[in-house]
Amino acid sequence: GDKKKAQEYAKKATELSPDTIGHWLLLGEIAISNKDYAIARTAFNKVLALPDNEEDLVKSKEQKTKATTLLKEIQNK
Repeated sequence: GDKKKAQEYAKKATELSPDTIGHWLLLGEIAISNKDYAIARTAFNKVLALPDNEEDLVKSKEQKTKATTLLKEIQNK
């Protein structure tokens, strides 16, 4: 598919629901696939800054762990 379009839609999701960790994680992952590392870093840092979702703490922790891992992978890019 069109990765740039996917990134636009993911960004739109973060604008519509800025407190949803999963939207930011998705944006970061798509940004990496587009080699848009600045956007990815911003998105992953947002994941880490947001409070955990009280309704699904396990998922929130998993998403934050994934964001931390991906941030490390792109730190020199």
